Order: sequence, then structure tokens, then C-alpha cells
Amino acid sequence: MKSALFLRDMLGVAHLENIQKTAFAMYAILGRNKKFGPQDRMFRDLAKIASGKGMDFFVLVPGFSQAGPEIEGYRLQNSIDSPHDEWAKMKVIWPQVVLRRMVHYPTSLRRLIAEEEDWLERESQLITLPRRWGNKWRVYQQLQKDAFLRAYLPHTSIMKRTSEIFPFLDTIDDLYVKPVLGSQGSRVMRIQKNENAVILASSQTEIKAFSSVDQTGLMQEVNERLSGQTAIVQETIDLLRTREGEPIDLRYLVQATSEQHHPKVTAIARVGKKSGITTNLHTGGQAFSTKKVVELLPSEQRLSWQRGVEEGKKVARKVFRLFQKEYPPLVELGVDLAIDQSGQVYFLEINPCPGRRMLRKVSKDWRIQSLERIVDYASYLTTRKT
Repeated sequence: MKSALFLRDMLGVAHLENIQKTAFAMYAILGRNKKFGPQDRMFRDLAKIASGKGMDFFVLVPGFSQAGPEIEGYRLQNSIDSPHDEWAKMKVIWPQVVLRRMVHYPTSLRRLIAEEEDWLERESQLITLPRRWGNKWRVYQQLQKDAFLRAYLPHTSIMKRTSEIFPFLDTIDDLYVKPVLGSQGSRVMRIQKNENAVILASSQTEIKAFSSVDQTGLMQEVNERLSGQTAIVQETIDLLRTREGEPIDLRYLVQATSEQHHPKVTAIARVGKKSGITTNLHTGGQAFSTKKVVELLPSEQRLSWQRGVEEGKKVARKVFRLFQKEYPPLVELGVDLAIDQSGQVYFLEINPCPGRRMLRKVSKDWRIQSLERIVDYASYLTTRKT
């Protein structure tokens, strides 16, 4: 099939009729060592799955909209010089469905990415939750509106100035500070107050102690960690722990299917370092199946864990449906939940671009199946629309 050309209309694109294949694209940033960095393997597998289903798969990168009357992307092609397929830049047709796969936004590209994402959301079916829902405080406020989910929210407040940390510590002596924009446990802090000192721990530094009267020192440290960002302040949840004292929480991957009222839910346990403040794999955590974790728990906590995992599935499914109602094309969402020592389930946060590293660690089959669901849903959307 020849590459289709798209002339710009007032929004930038004139759509062509009678495209023979469903055009499914990723929107991502070029990597360093590999063409698309840590996501390269995921994109290669998606390309093979999509090709097997008769779909045209390619990757768009920031700046694709500035190439003139045609758009360019990267397709996986047979290579003469290598035993492996290679990404080749070429003319591509305008995609019907787009999955945004970006976690970090380089400062130099943020404005361009925002413009192109808005464009893709208008002109195609963007199946990733829009960036406006990457704000933790906005997500919390949205969940608060739901009577069912409200019971699973830990006490959370917004902190616009670091000086506001002290009134919070007067009422909550053990809390977390999280930037409203951020992922992978980056710049998260745990702050504890006792009679003599305030203790700050982060995933980037060793534990630091401040005199209870040294407000300036604590403010400077928090400022440095947040880099000027607004943050949320959240009460610390006394997580279930392994027999070795390692904290445990849960990542639920919730994915849309052609059966609209039956999203698929896959649960993965994350076990953090004993002295760590997060369980993220990027900060040293490990992924396990929820069944494997039963073996790691004290015997008196096993029933609480099993019940909590099942209750968490209902919560994760409800969170997904709430955001799918706000944004119908949504294909998947990572929902992070915790279970405390009493068995209470708590919502932690959502991840609009959930990775596959945890699934790969637990089950390669689960990982591939999760990618197949993305491709199947992209195909379903184009069929439903027509």
C-alpha cells in the first residue's frame, strides 16, 4: 500500500477516505542507546502484534506536525545489515488511533508536545488519558466526588508553599510530600515529627534530621527536592510488610476491552526496600505475583492481604470507569493501591502510561497479553466508529 499524503486544513490535516488498513501510532520521544529507549522492546512487540492483525503500526515523535504537507514516522522494517528489524523513518498516513507513551517531558519540547497532543486528541482517537489528568491533586479531587471511592482516599491536602508544611505537622506527625506532577517515586519525601526532631527521608538521599525549631533548614531541603513544584501532603499509610519488614503495595493494570462494562484487571504486588519510602521498581522495589506475596507475609496477615487484593480489584475497576467516563477512548490505566495493617485498602495514585516492566518480571505471558489487548482495543475503536 502506498503512503497516503495528507494536505493541511485549518487544523493542519485533511483526512483521506478509504484507508485500507487501520493506522495505529505511538507518540513518544526518541531514546539514546535504543531508538525509543526503555520502551523500544514494547514498541517492537506492539508492531509485530499489530502487523499480525493487518494493522499499519508506526511511531510518531515530537515535531511530526512540522514536516510539511506530509507526516513522517518510524516503521519497523527488515534490515539488510542486521539480523534484527530496524526502525526506519518514512512517510506515514494519518493515524486513526494513537497511544501516547511519554513519562518525562523535556523542557525544550513541552510546548510542542502539548500542541501536538491537543491536535492528536482532536483529529484521531487518542487512547491515553490526556496530560491534564497527570496532576495528582486534580485526580484526588475527581475521586472525592465519587461516594464509593471517597472511603478509600487517605487524608490529602494541597501544599502551595513549603512553609505550609509546619501546620500539617502539627496535626499529622507522619506524612508524605509528593509533587503534583511526577512519577516513578521521583522527589517523594516522608517527613516524621517527634518531640525532639523532624526526620526527612527521600528516595534520592539518606535520612536527614532537623531540630524541631529549625524551620529554615527543613524548608530549604523540601524546596530543593520539589524544585518549586506544588505538592500534595498525604498521611502516611502503615503498609502491610513482609516477615523481613519490607513494605508492600499494589499496582493494578486496568484495560478496556470490546466488552465495555468488563475491563480486564491484572494485579501485581510491589515489595520495597526495608528502609525505603516507596515501592517503585525505579527506587529498588521488586515485583511479585499477589499469590507469591502470601508466602512472604506473617501468617496472621495473609487473610487481610488476600481480602485486600480482591477488594482492590473492585476499587481499581471503579477508578478506571470513572476516568473512562471522563475520557471514553481510554484504553488502560495503572492504579496504585495500598493495604494497611488493619486490612483497610487505600488509593495511592494513577499512572496514565503504565509500563510493562512489572508484568515482565512476573509473567511474560501476562505482558504479551496486555499488549494484545491494546491492539485489539485500537482495532475495536475503528470498527465501532465506522
